[in-house]
Amino acid sequence: MNMPEVASADDLEKQSRIARRYANLIGTMPATFSTAIKELMIDDNQALSALSERSEFQVGRVLRGPTALSLMYWASKTFCPEKMPSGWIYSSLQIARFYPPSTLAAILAYTYLVKRVKRIVNPDEWQFISEPLQKNLEICALLGWELPDVGSTYALIGGGMLSLAYACYSAHDHKGYAEYRRFLRMKKLLQNSEYEIKTWGCTSIEIASQIILQSGFGVPLAHLFAEGFRGPEPTQNSPRAKNPFYMVRCWLQELTIKNSSENENKSLNGENPEITNDFTSDLIEKITLIQRSGSLHNWLEKNAQDISPEKSSDLLLDEVIFK
Repeated sequence: MNMPEVASADDLEKQSRIARRYANLIGTMPATFSTAIKELMIDDNQALSALSERSEFQVGRVLRGPTALSLMYWASKTFCPEKMPSGWIYSSLQIARFYPPSTLAAILAYTYLVKRVKRIVNPDEWQFISEPLQKNLEICALLGWELPDVGSTYALIGGGMLSLAYACYSAHDHKGYAEYRRFLRMKKLLQNSEYEIKTWGCTSIEIASQIILQSGFGVPLAHLFAEGFRGPEPTQNSPRAKNPFYMVRCWLQELTIKNSSENENKSLNGENPEITNDFTSDLIEKITLIQRSGSLHNWLEKNAQDISPEKSSDLLLDEVIFK
């Protein structure tokens, strides 16, 4: 993920303006979503482990109807199935309470953003956005839950935002992005800033930072993302080496390498000393399954038709309160 020559302040400002235009292709997030995310991040800043009354009210406005229930149900079947014993009566809000506020904020953001980018991307290219997005997002989130230095929120946000930025490139320049995708695969790279600036005038990291900012997560988190994802590599003891987004970037780069056939047996943990091998066999098995077969439940593509007595038998659907 090499950066070009050090850019001037004017160049960086120009790149930032271009990145905002790309991010704007997704469209403005509805106030119900962005307000809920902002309130959840306030809860997080106040170190609340559960939703405040204020946040719960805003989240309840977002999670209405069977599609919201389907998305939340399948997300939880992916990330925390142990919290969903069979036969319980669930509403979307009940499931939302399973999560810390900032993690729920990330999940809500993706439920909106992914549906939006799907509308702007050429249908022939969508699988090349959707499949790595869900696979990387799920693996990073599962790892983040096990590593307190990263956590589920940073892992979720870091795991999928570059894919959303790539969707913006694809929406603007379908053929150009297809060439870039093949270039990255050939070079076994997650991202290449020099190529992106030369081709589109800004980096995917800058676009992803704008998406984070426009979604209501705040300036500090958007800056932390950019700092963690851009090069060069930090020294072991530098503050950036402790940036949770840098750790997520390392996972994503190693997943990129591992997905090539000649590196089939490469360890996910690589050489980064901050990423340990202290994972349970169940977690390793689940990650291996995602690497080989893709998303566990394809949860970001779910809709109202994906909850039924046959498809979601552990929901008491006749008694569910849709709210």
